[in-house]
Amino acid sequence: TEVEVKDLPPYHKYEVQVEAYNAYGAAPPSEDTYTGHSGQDVPEENPDNLRVTDADATDAVLTWIPVDEDSVNGLLLGYKVEYWVDDDGADDDDDDHDHDQVLTTGPVGRAELTGLQPFTNYRARVSVVNSAFTGPASSIITFKTAEGESGPVSNLKARQLGDDNVLVDWGEPEEPHGVVRGYQVHYTTVSEDGQEGTLTEYAEKLDPSVTMVKLSELEEGATYRVTVAAVNGAGDGEGLSVDVDLKPGEPMVPAVPVFTWSIFKESEEQEGTDRDADGDVDDDDVRNLNVIIGD
Repeated sequence: TEVEVKDLPPYHKYEVQVEAYNAYGAAPPSEDTYTGHSGQDVPEENPDNLRVTDADATDAVLTWIPVDEDSVNGLLLGYKVEYWVDDDGADDDDDDHDHDQVLTTGPVGRAELTGLQPFTNYRARVSVVNSAFTGPASSIITFKTAEGESGPVSNLKARQLGDDNVLVDWGEPEEPHGVVRGYQVHYTTVSEDGQEGTLTEYAEKLDPSVTMVKLSELEEGATYRVTVAAVNGAGDGEGLSVDVDLKPGEPMVPAVPVFTWSIFKESEEQEGTDRDADGDVDDDDVRNLNVIIGD
């Protein structure tokens, strides 16, 4: 035999006893008492005052005011923090985005987000969670992580110029993780067994618009390792290196000159041609055309 008790408030504690009735009245109540709760429902309140209290390049601490536990309408599990990259700055709920989540345990008002991307805009919201339902979300907040170590520069190249010069050029890093404020260039010799010599700094810091330098007065015949790193607000980024061999120059053999000439007979000379540019046409005017071609 069973009976359904309806319209009870959600997740309230009840004690239940069963009594039998007949035409002569009620029997003594059962000795056993059942204790239970009415069913769970969606939490009524959303957390308030969600904010970021601390953030660096990859981590952020969020805090909020927890809800009244009587409004949870169920067994409180904790709070669910959802966060995602703010690609377009839209004011909607971004439900079409993939959200990362952090689930806290118990009636806490704090969560730490880790593994974030440096120098990136994020959005976040928090909801209370019982064992059956997730409550309404808080207002969405936006925050930005700090600058982090820059990734390596792109397209680093080095080539020999003459016997003791090297031309180095590169492109901006694909992942600057901040605002590039300049570049650091270092170089050193490398022995045949891979041992590096004394490290030399090209300049204290190059302007961010400079992506090409010439290294001069190097050791002829040596191998050099050139390292370039981008600099942002977090300091020097990840360095990228390239080796270049300064091969001794070979003597250049002059090209063999090639001569061509033509001989004009006096009768073939154009009348009135002043070839020696002395102001008149006479026997001194040149009648031979010589051309020397070569390096």
